[in-house]
Amino acid sequence: MRHEGKLMATTIAGIMCLALPLSAQQEQRSMAPLQGMQGPGRPGPEGRRLAFLVGAWEEKVTYPGETPEQKNEGGTGRWFARPMMGRFLQFNYEGTGPQGPYRAFGVLGYDRETQSYRMFWFDDSVGVGDYRGNFADENTFSL
Repeated sequence: MRHEGKLMATTIAGIMCLALPLSAQQEQRSMAPLQGMQGPGRPGPEGRRLAFLVGAWEEKVTYPGETPEQKNEGGTGRWFARPMMGRFLQFNYEGTGPQGPYRAFGVLGYDRETQSYRMFWFDDSVGVGDYRGNFADENTFSL
């Protein structure tokens, strides 16, 4: 009996291994470049507009109060942006705000579907942000 069970398990495993490449081929999609892409690792014109953000920065932040009469609280931050995969900017952030020190990680790129820039932001207080924005003019970028 034991020998038959082993043989059956081996047979089933063999059939699964033969079927796997067939199912993997069926799900294969075309990897043709999307219209407007500049090729692997090369940013298009939208990505090149973000080049001014690359580098190390220090900032002063003003956080709004809960009511207009409430005093605004301030904070400071340092961030470093570097190119990532030729199409995105990766941000590493350290700051101090009303709740104390915190760290964050962000990724900024251009979303071709919405034709806007999009940043995903993750911080150590379990904050997750999805910000969208664009250039108001040649010198003003807003998220």
